[in-house]
Amino acid sequence: LPIFCFSTSNGNDRVCIWGEYIGLYADVFNESNLIFHSFPADYHVLKAAGVKIRKHYADTLGMDWTFHTEEIRAHGLKECMKRYFGIAMPDFKEVFSIIPPGKKRRQMLDIRDVKKNNPAKLASYSSLDPWATMVLYHFLKEKLVGMKTDTSPISRISPFKMLLEVYEKQEKPFTEVLI
Repeated sequence: LPIFCFSTSNGNDRVCIWGEYIGLYADVFNESNLIFHSFPADYHVLKAAGVKIRKHYADTLGMDWTFHTEEIRAHGLKECMKRYFGIAMPDFKEVFSIIPPGKKRRQMLDIRDVKKNNPAKLASYSSLDPWATMVLYHFLKEKLVGMKTDTSPISRISPFKMLLEVYEKQEKPFTEVLI
């Protein structure tokens, strides 16, 4: 699948890079410390677009699994933003589908048409996830730095003293195996 847009954020500003220009930013991906939510998925999308990532700094999905081990299914970015910040992020289907006149079922819009006719809508939606990822990263890093494993359900199985160590030395290397 082609990349229509790839977005990034520093936690304040949100930027959308149109897919046809992503190669111009290859050095940024190669040389920067990056933060993802579900690093393996983004890695494969970028790799398919010809972008190589040499460093991976953090994956908020793995950080949330380390911090919030009791939940089995609530580690998606939208679920995390709702749980920790009370922010209900729009779903792709809500933003990019319509109910045609006389119909009851939603019909997905063609993203190529959205990019052509309403690029601001596509850029706004696309850049919301990286912004939320940065907000979540700062929140989870603070939690993991300050939490000892003996206050977590993970204490029964972990040789590490702090949850940040569990993430850095156990969860993060496991995530890298998935790529």
